[in-house]
Amino acid sequence: MTQLERFVSNFPEGVDAGLVISYPARYYFTKVSTSNGILIITKEQSYFLTDGRYIELCRNNMKGCEVILMEDIPSQVRAILQKHNVKTVGCEVNSLTYTEFMRYKEMVAPAVLSDSTAFVDAIDDQRSVKTADEIACLEKAQNLTDEAFQYILTKIEPGRTEREIALDLEWYVRTHGIDRIAFGFIVVSGKNSSLPHGVPSNKPIEKGDFLTIDFGVMVDGHPSDMTRTVGIGHVSEKQKEVYNTVLKAQLAAFDVIKPGVICKDVDKAARDVITAAGYGPYFGHGLGHGLSIHKPMFNKTCEIPLQPGMALSVEPGIYLPGEFGVRIEDIMVCTEDGYYDFTKTPKELLIL
Repeated sequence: MTQLERFVSNFPEGVDAGLVISYPARYYFTKVSTSNGILIITKEQSYFLTDGRYIELCRNNMKGCEVILMEDIPSQVRAILQKHNVKTVGCEVNSLTYTEFMRYKEMVAPAVLSDSTAFVDAIDDQRSVKTADEIACLEKAQNLTDEAFQYILTKIEPGRTEREIALDLEWYVRTHGIDRIAFGFIVVSGKNSSLPHGVPSNKPIEKGDFLTIDFGVMVDGHPSDMTRTVGIGHVSEKQKEVYNTVLKAQLAAFDVIKPGVICKDVDKAARDVITAAGYGPYFGHGLGHGLSIHKPMFNKTCEIPLQPGMALSVEPGIYLPGEFGVRIEDIMVCTEDGYYDFTKTPKELLIL
């Protein structure tokens, strides 16, 4: 069963059809990458409207929906909705500005465009629980990420810049079968490593630095995501203390992961370790996020209980402004009796 078929078989209540507009959701349902398009899902049939740049690509590769060349979009959308006697239309309200919502509202009239989140919630709920095929994609992506990390360890040396390391890492994954990276790689060293989402710069790597590398690749729309922090030449006792605190925090989080556990309690398990060590104010983000979709989340407020198939990152960090930072990140999937950690790269402090 395709993702589109799964969704139609559990069609959300309160709407007769839905508009899928965002790139991630379009790709999730169609498995074809386009920068432009509208997916219309009804209970009987689905349609994909796109422009001339993608019409041949979509007709050759999309399954489960009729592909239509965009011409007069409002008239085409209305015709489809009238064909299926659609009265109420759902949409990704969280992805639309007010102006965009009003434009689509006018486009679907006389059907009513619902401002309820029911339709997008149904998409998110399906995307948050991975199928066996999706889990296999996550594992394949992470396997390549682990391989790439072993490669880049051989290229790290004092004098090379953060940007050079990032480019070398991207070259490796792109020459080993990956068309898309999951996000802009984070490669930061020394004082820059205190920036959780720092951008690689021309700063040379120096002895005594911590070097943090956060990267991932995409396999069929499913991302890996791994962070490791390594020492260059030597590190101080304080650096070791911080590193070991972050590692203990991650292990504490893994110790409580199993079906039924509330997401915020996983975050708390890690955060308590960091707080007890005196570094609570320096862990300024959530413990982890969903994969392919940032739902559920390991943070202080997420009340979602874990269930088998939910895949998330586990990435505690301590960031000391003007000094250094440490983050350790694995990705895992909740199983029937616990979890499976996709990440095979060792976590213990490595000094190059």
